[in-house]
Amino acid sequence: MPSTSRPVLIDDRLLIEVLDQDEQDRAILSVLELRHDIVLPDPRPTVPRMAQMAERHPRLNLPNFEAQAVGQLLGGALWLSVEAAGGVLPAILDQGHVPWRAGTIGRG
Repeated sequence: MPSTSRPVLIDDRLLIEVLDQDEQDRAILSVLELRHDIVLPDPRPTVPRMAQMAERHPRLNLPNFEAQAVGQLLGGALWLSVEAAGGVLPAILDQGHVPWRAGTIGRG
């Protein structure tokens, strides 16, 4: 069965596809299933580290605290959008010795 998807440009930046209902349902279900190689952060060590950061860096939001804490605990690199790389988070990650990279998604 041929796809009825069509390209859509959002904010002159991000090219996505609008999927027909069957494709959309499959896409949503695929992101709700975790592959065996995806690691979820354990809240027991993550939350106390986030609380320590909240005292030192009041300008960060909750996802930023979690990103830095998990990056430190798992020793992984974080991928930031170009916009996020221009904000306050990179300096905080550098202070916490968390490697990071900026990248774009879906831009032509």
